Amino acid sequence: MLARNYNETTITLNVLRDGEYLTFTYDVLPEDTLNKLGHESIAVRFGFQTGYEFDFLYILYNPFQRFGGSVTEMVNTIGMLFSASSGVGVSDLAGPVGIFSLVSNAAQGGFINLLGFVAFLSVNIGLMNLLPIPALDGGRLLFLGYEAVSKKKIPAKVEGLVNNAFFILLLMLFVFVTWNDILRIFT
Repeated sequence: MLARNYNETTITLNVLRDGEYLTFTYDVLPEDTLNKLGHESIAVRFGFQTGYEFDFLYILYNPFQRFGGSVTEMVNTIGMLFSASSGVGVSDLAGPVGIFSLVSNAAQGGFINLLGFVAFLSVNIGLMNLLPIPALDGGRLLFLGYEAVSKKKIPAKVEGLVNNAFFILLLMLFVFVTWNDILRIFT
């Protein structure tokens, strides 16, 4: 949610739905952060769209558009992790516990919503695995690329040490992210 000239980090909305008062809290993000994530900033809108139109071509090009959007969103999110002004940090990452919570929320939106989220998650996990980080498949591709260009084989001991060092760093990140997920459940 984007709020113009809003100095707080969250917005709380109180809603009366079916005779019950509900409270929703939303994080305020800068407009450029929303744009990089592939979302547009919105204003409060009232009204409903009633009609749907079938478009056969849509089912042919939409999966590729959605895949491209997922790739772009993932790359932008990784870039925002290293930008102090984006409002996104390592503490916002989700591990297995957080992903379970997100899948549960997506499932409440129905089967199509769950299927879309699982597809988005699969694309992101696959692309993260291809990042040029030793200990991941992308790191192996990086080593193979170096060997192809230099025509020299990297000593197995060096490759093993580099992979082990990055594997330990990835495990530390995993523990940190999982710990944050658990803390989010209890706060």
